[in-house]
Amino acid sequence: MKKIIFIAIIALLFVFWSCGIVPKKLPNTLSIKLTKHVEFPITTMNFSIPKLIDPLLDKLNETGFYISKENPITLTYATSIEFSPGKMIDEISQNITKSLSDVATSLSFSFSIDNIAALNTQQEIQLPTIQDSSDNFNLTSINIGDITLFSTSIYVDPAYPNATVEISFSTDKFSSINIYESILSINKTSSEVDPSKVELEIIINGTKYTNNDIISNLTVRNGDKITLVATYTGTNSGNVNINTKLLSVKINKGTGLNIENVNINPSLSPIIIDDQNSWMLKLSGTLDTSFSFDATNLNIDKEIVVKSGSTIVAQGNPLTFDNTKIIDAKTPLNIDATLTLYGNNVDIDLTQPISYNVIPNIAIESIYNYPVNLEQYISLPSEILESEIGTGTLYIEFLGLSSVDATGLITDGTSTHNITSINNSLAIDLSNICLPATFNLNYISGNVDNNVINIKTSLSDDFEIRKAKISNSLLTSAYKEISYEIPQQLKDYLNTVDATILIQFDYNATNVSDLMLKIQSNFFENKDIYISNSGTTTISNTTQTIDFSTLNNISITVDATGNPIITNIKKNESYGIDISVSIPKFELDNFSIKNQEIEVLPETTLLDFSTNKELELIKNLESDISMPIEFKATDTTIDATVSLLVSGNLVKLQLGEMVNIGPILSNLIKNASPITISASLTTDNGILNQNSVFGFDAIMNLPLSGTPLVDTPILEENFDISDLRDLVDILDTATLTFNQWKNTTGLTAKLKILNKEITIGESTPVISFTHEDFVNLLEPSTISILLPKDEYIQINKKGIIDISPYIIIDLTVATKVSFEGRE
Repeated sequence: MKKIIFIAIIALLFVFWSCGIVPKKLPNTLSIKLTKHVEFPITTMNFSIPKLIDPLLDKLNETGFYISKENPITLTYATSIEFSPGKMIDEISQNITKSLSDVATSLSFSFSIDNIAALNTQQEIQLPTIQDSSDNFNLTSINIGDITLFSTSIYVDPAYPNATVEISFSTDKFSSINIYESILSINKTSSEVDPSKVELEIIINGTKYTNNDIISNLTVRNGDKITLVATYTGTNSGNVNINTKLLSVKINKGTGLNIENVNINPSLSPIIIDDQNSWMLKLSGTLDTSFSFDATNLNIDKEIVVKSGSTIVAQGNPLTFDNTKIIDAKTPLNIDATLTLYGNNVDIDLTQPISYNVIPNIAIESIYNYPVNLEQYISLPSEILESEIGTGTLYIEFLGLSSVDATGLITDGTSTHNITSINNSLAIDLSNICLPATFNLNYISGNVDNNVINIKTSLSDDFEIRKAKISNSLLTSAYKEISYEIPQQLKDYLNTVDATILIQFDYNATNVSDLMLKIQSNFFENKDIYISNSGTTTISNTTQTIDFSTLNNISITVDATGNPIITNIKKNESYGIDISVSIPKFELDNFSIKNQEIEVLPETTLLDFSTNKELELIKNLESDISMPIEFKATDTTIDATVSLLVSGNLVKLQLGEMVNIGPILSNLIKNASPITISASLTTDNGILNQNSVFGFDAIMNLPLSGTPLVDTPILEENFDISDLRDLVDILDTATLTFNQWKNTTGLTAKLKILNKEITIGESTPVISFTHEDFVNLLEPSTISILLPKDEYIQINKKGIIDISPYIIIDLTVATKVSFEGRE
């Protein structure tokens, strides 16, 4: 580097010399400055008109404002308030109508055959199913017959009374066995000596045995050595023939066995069909069994017999049930097996339990007197006390069962009808049965088509209830005392009013008799209404002029009396009472009013600038707000005044007068005060008719245009360029400019950074920073877009401001070169 600088110095000297200003000698030092131009993006700022005004518009929409103009945006709030004495009287009409309708509702009801649900019902019966079963049994031993141990002869001599012979056991029946139990048989014969003088014993695996000994728990292997010991007490010498056997050998273990037709007779776990109820049935199908021995090379033939008591119901191989045998479901089906075992080279261990499986493929083919025990209480709707059936039949259908027979009945406590067969169907004659009643189905018999039997009941088409008595509780619930208190406000405002009121009762009571409504009132006429079939009746007011100084309430009592009966109720038709109430005429006229002030609009808040941040823009905007209010009336000559209280500012209007309260609203907005409004009406004494109306209309126009009272921020962005702190010492100049600059809002706006402000116009602005400004920028800073104070703006529906500021920095690097000592 020093070399490069030195070459540069020589070049400069050459220039100086070439210009004729060559110094007499080299300077002691030479200063050099290098400048670097660097650009850094700061942030991006995107702003749109919808982003600014949508929260404001949403808040204003909540309070009833709507956009009436878009360029510039103008918001409108319209209201209309009317006051009529007739509307004050409407409350009386509505309360009377509602109360009488409640009476009608409590007395109205509908009754049909469908209401008696238990006469049309469905039940399900699940017949027992015979499940697979697994168990085991213990077999102590099997009998493999007699086994010859050996046959030999022995020479006996009185000179040698004791003789011993060792014999090697050999058999083709097994490799080894463990004898559970056997009898040793030793047979001795001789033509030369007296056999009775010879005593014999054998030794097997260290144990001595003699003739007729019982042998148990002895293991014998093919090739074992057997010792024969003979003791002779005779006087002659000669040979004795000896034959030794194990008789009826029972073994519990064995290897290499050759087994021929060994039978065992285990009893298996019984089949339980129904351990609770005794009923009869027929079964069909097969029964599969399998047995598992701790054995190899073992073959099994089986013969299975199933008995119900002493009766065989299934046997053979394969095992098939005899579907002609009727059995008792409560009697267990005992299973006896005969197993024949055989095989060559069999290894077997009977000390382990023998397991077995029973797999029934059995179906119930017929049932006899199967206990259903179905009891169904046939109740009545709450409105009906009792009813008597005239004609009709209850049919009982069984799905899953054919050739059905059943026992059952229906009883009302006095009359009882049993199940009978009618046209190949099961049925109960319901004639003269009174409801409520109880239906019982006790036992059923038939051929089973499905293990699930559905019982379905239905009514014949000619079913008819001769008569049904309406419950007294229905009449009691219909009793009503209606008392409507005249509002004090109405009594204070009115002296009298002329009234013509008509209350109409429409009723439909097909096949209903002996029902009467008794109506009594201090205002309407007293009347008895007889309810029968269909009809309409009315009651009217007996007081033609209502004097509010003496009438404090309107009272009505409605009482239902009689012994109502519904007759001839047929299937698929509804009967009962349907009553509705209406007031076809409620005419009031000649309202005599007092000199009175009455509230016609309670205090209502239009806008609250004290708590809503969204309204900040409107608060800071000096705009032309208008809200003209006109007080008017129809069909009246009475002097009246309306008093408006707008956030504490009193405004009075005479009939036909109009006033603009826009200036009041503007002042309230400037002060960020809640805007509230209330109204009261003051009238002189006089007469109003039913069409007389007082009212006023008000329309508030709120334009989003005007002059901001203060600089109003509409967008702020924070940025941090503290990473440039290391460049402070070599900073020459710093400039803020913009890579992206777009403003289509039509707004005159200002951009502010530190204490510098520029107007957002069409051309791209440039802001220069001093060294001190740059140092201040290194702290977290903010770029703001503001609506400038005292400059007229108007906000349209569309437009964006999109800018991308960046900072340009010029850096200066200074150095010095020394020439001392180089002369």
